[in-house]
Amino acid sequence: MSVRAWLALALSLAANGLPDCLPLTTDPTNPGVRSLDPIDVKALSERIAKLHRLPIQEPIEIQALSDEDFHLRLLARDRGGRSARRARGAFWQTFGLSVVDRSPDATEDRVLEEQVTGFYDHHAKVLFVRGSMGSDGQVVPRYLGTRLVLAHEIVHALQDQHFDLTHYYQDCTDDEGLAHEALLEGDAVLTSNALAAIDGDGTSLRERIANWLRDLSRRTVAERAAVPAVELRQAPLLLQRRILFPYLEGAAFALRVYEIGGFDIMNRALARPPRSTEQVLHFDKYLAGEQPVPMAWPRPLMGSQVVSEGRMGELQTGVILSKCLSQEDAERAASGWGGDVWAIVADSSGQTTLLWSTVWDDETAAARFEHAAADRGSCPAAEPLFADVGRQVAVLRDGLRVAYVQGPPEATKESNLRDVLSMPYDPVAPDPPFASRSPSAGR
Repeated sequence: MSVRAWLALALSLAANGLPDCLPLTTDPTNPGVRSLDPIDVKALSERIAKLHRLPIQEPIEIQALSDEDFHLRLLARDRGGRSARRARGAFWQTFGLSVVDRSPDATEDRVLEEQVTGFYDHHAKVLFVRGSMGSDGQVVPRYLGTRLVLAHEIVHALQDQHFDLTHYYQDCTDDEGLAHEALLEGDAVLTSNALAAIDGDGTSLRERIANWLRDLSRRTVAERAAVPAVELRQAPLLLQRRILFPYLEGAAFALRVYEIGGFDIMNRALARPPRSTEQVLHFDKYLAGEQPVPMAWPRPLMGSQVVSEGRMGELQTGVILSKCLSQEDAERAASGWGGDVWAIVADSSGQTTLLWSTVWDDETAAARFEHAAADRGSCPAAEPLFADVGRQVAVLRDGLRVAYVQGPPEATKESNLRDVLSMPYDPVAPDPPFASRSPSAGR
């Protein structure tokens, strides 16, 4: 992802326990500073670099933009071109997750325009923020909470200088990219809150993060944050979860890392990020180094070609299943995930079929998923929104493996299910991130 901190303003305001929709006269990260006073970015960067033990390797470029120019910069971010847009559209349409009158990218853009106050672009190596530049490189904020947003984005700039964020997302599956993003965003949330704890009212960092997570699980972002969230509330559930996951589950994950050995161990984790959303959701699996099972991509059906392919992972599997199950039951059905790959294929007439191959930790988990996935075939809420996507569902399990095919009747024959099941997979040995030496030893 080229855009960081989609919800930095909303979540950082919520993190500091601000009264709902009341004007601020002081900055929550430093009560002695007025909230709209110019911000010394150089001094702020130096404090964060010292706290995180990531020395500044080169000056961080800041561009403060008007609202209009900032929005144009958001729209100009790299999203992979026409083929990538087509692949994203096919994914959202196949799973019935699109907004009827809008493409997935347009929906995301409207959420971003509503929520974003600042972001670090790791391609351009520039931190963009809504505001204006004052004297001596200071930023004159236009919105409350800008100092905390800047602190959050400075962390991303330092992450990039030391760990190369372009490399982080290179050759990643969708699920692995979300897992990496959870560590990056969780670290930025934790670091900006650690700075706020130092400058604040004596509340410990653990208390700050715990209170924030508790408050956000009890109340929606729209109710908690002092900014509107109409577009976020109206976005498809999967988009909401993809946006919130790196901040909520990412912050909880980062706190667990931090509690092992502070920022020394955090920096070691940044060098060995989680490889799946399963590792983020289940911290013990990250520590144990449980790896996603590599699987071969399903072969296209005769006369079809691949439109899009990827790995769903535990997080998105749970969201997909929640179309027909309660959230609790869907998350339970997605637990025990071992690995998966999916391919969306289309024939010459445009008829679309989903081929989804999964492997599970044990047969109990595989059976849970089998029953939950089969329910999609008779669940009206799961019907795709577009007529060119097949609606018939077929599921077949063999031990730890479950094949799922969604499409027209000829595509859901048992022979195609068995072909999906026959694709090879090769479990890999655990690779604990801190096995080389005791985590307490530091970097």
